[in-house]
Amino acid sequence: MWLHPRGQPPPHRQKKKNMPLGVFNGSGGSSPEELFRSIPPVSKVLIVGMVGTILSVVLGVCSPYQYALSWPLVWNKFHLWRLFTSGMFPGTPSYETLMLMISMGMFSIRYEKDGFSMGGGGGSADYAYMLLFGFVGIETSLLLLFYQPFMIFTTAIMFYICYVWSRKNPGMSVSFWGIIINALYVPWVMVALRVVLGHSIFMALLGIAVGHLFYFLVDVLPDLHDIDLLQTPQFLVNMLGWGHEGSGVTMQAGGGGAAAGAGAGAAGMPAPGAVRPPRDIPRTGGGSGWGTGRTLGSS
Repeated sequence: MWLHPRGQPPPHRQKKKNMPLGVFNGSGGSSPEELFRSIPPVSKVLIVGMVGTILSVVLGVCSPYQYALSWPLVWNKFHLWRLFTSGMFPGTPSYETLMLMISMGMFSIRYEKDGFSMGGGGGSADYAYMLLFGFVGIETSLLLLFYQPFMIFTTAIMFYICYVWSRKNPGMSVSFWGIIINALYVPWVMVALRVVLGHSIFMALLGIAVGHLFYFLVDVLPDLHDIDLLQTPQFLVNMLGWGHEGSGVTMQAGGGGAAAGAGAGAAGMPAPGAVRPPRDIPRTGGGSGWGTGRTLGSS
């Protein structure tokens, strides 16, 4: 916990001007390898995790059950990977699953390039801690409110990232299917689309709720009471660097519509089917369709 004297906001509480970010760095002629290298590290892990899990299912190497969250298997068999893969597996191959992957990747990249700072300069270390908060918050909520034997909550993670990104860039204008709206309303437009198309909004609202809790703790509470309850652990800063140093990421102006446009596709995704059984303080030292909330194997 950090306490700050009233009257003057500390340096890391000073507001920065919102700026739309390009998805990738480099020119339009960049090679695929250069584009991949330009993705910040935490988003790269998230994207590779989504692609890797869906490919392993397509190739028959793994079953979705091996990625789903199962508390008995986590507690009794120490299947700790399920705590992470259950928020990265996008679903069975379909157009809707592709849109989820694109949306999640784009919102992730945009936020990692310009996120709330919790002691890591608003870069990859802070984003890694933000994601950890989201996974823990969503999994705890599912355990207490909607316990099921096997659960995939990638859609909740996507809406969590989208909501926090929208709160970080509330004044940014984005093109959503040709309609210009403020980034602040993007998550709610996506929820509305799911309602119109008759899809469950449970996972979407869960992700938004956890995202709002994060936003309150990292931005609202410090403004009201000069208290920071969330501080990125130093080991993450040591590992991923402060701000964007060492990540190969540069700030780049660009349109804000790509992520929102892809998000429109993800917002209306039907279930892919049942599966058969900144605050820049100085350094110190050193889914998809599963978003319906149904259990695997249900009809």
